[in-house]
Amino acid sequence: MHAASPDRMSPEVTRAPSASAMWLRVISITSAAMLMASCSEGVLDPRGPVGKAERIILYDATAIMLAVVIPVIVLTLVFAWWFRARNSQARYRPDWEYSGRIEMIIWSIPALIILFLGGIAWTGSHDLDPPAPLADSAATARNRSHFPRLALAFYLSA
Repeated sequence: MHAASPDRMSPEVTRAPSASAMWLRVISITSAAMLMASCSEGVLDPRGPVGKAERIILYDATAIMLAVVIPVIVLTLVFAWWFRARNSQARYRPDWEYSGRIEMIIWSIPALIILFLGGIAWTGSHDLDPPAPLADSAATARNRSHFPRLALAFYLSA
């Protein structure tokens, strides 16, 4: 290393930030969070019956996707814990190649999600057909609120 350049681990390079820099960072993060929290209008604050119906479509789609995302995150943590280096009960099978049952499950879950999301978008877009007169938004919401429960029940029964 060159004699004039400081080592990366030397005290000149690895100094702790000053107190004023820390306060500036805390104040800027807090003010940015307060500024974002003060927004009253947005995607989830619709106006009118069409906006409210679109919000229901968004909530239904989010519920269906969370029914898959949450188990995937949990199972990732479970697999990482089970197949850790210190677990002597986990078996390593280098010759195992294929399981038709696992392939069917792995490919059917995304297909079902696409079908459910497509069904929600299809029925939602036909409920909001521009030439047709608008129905009561509360009645439309009551009629469509069974989709997340149906998707979750179907997913859990598989």
